[in-house]
Amino acid sequence: MSAYPEYSLDVAIAEFFSQTSASREACDTKAKDLVGGKVVPVTVQGNCSYSVYAGPEFEFVVQFRLKSLMLKSEIAVLAREIYGSLAPNASFHGQLGEDGKEPLFVYVMDRIQGISYLDFVLANGFPENSDENFIWRKTLMSDVARFFALSWKAPQEVDSDYRESLRRKYTKICSCYSTIYHIAFTRSYTIALIQWKQFSLCQWFFSIAILAPVILWSTEDLVA
Repeated sequence: MSAYPEYSLDVAIAEFFSQTSASREACDTKAKDLVGGKVVPVTVQGNCSYSVYAGPEFEFVVQFRLKSLMLKSEIAVLAREIYGSLAPNASFHGQLGEDGKEPLFVYVMDRIQGISYLDFVLANGFPENSDENFIWRKTLMSDVARFFALSWKAPQEVDSDYRESLRRKYTKICSCYSTIYHIAFTRSYTIALIQWKQFSLCQWFFSIAILAPVILWSTEDLVA
């Protein structure tokens, strides 16, 4: 018997809507109005959003996010600039619900083709070690490494306020202050956009053990 409770889509959706003033029915109607077609909930929902496939050929993802965890437009644009087709186009389409209980922000994205790593594990378990599976894993991890390398090769300028906060935070580390100063407080210090909070692979999409685009950019950040 598994030590973890079985995932239930209906329970996950119900728990999400207990946090917001908007209803599931209102969200489904909004999705149809935006892109047409039928609405089908994504098999595995995120903790801070309700996502559906919609459109004449289910070619879009319409996502309803808690206002407190809104998708930062500047991060979405930056992700697209750095990762190209590995990050979907995303557009903002207003708010559902009232501020008395947390409302939802509405976004439309291109649908990512492939299967998420979590869906694969739920359906197939963890593949046994074999020569074939080793090759697939090597291909996958090589693609993941290339993905992160794109961020490293596109460093971003560090905000002066953030740089100063680092200076205050680490001044007490006297034994290695000199090294930290040259690394973190000089003009050559830069930051990169990565998916560090989400790198459990659960929300990454794959196709034949090859990394496909990444959909969750709301919790990403610019980090050292």
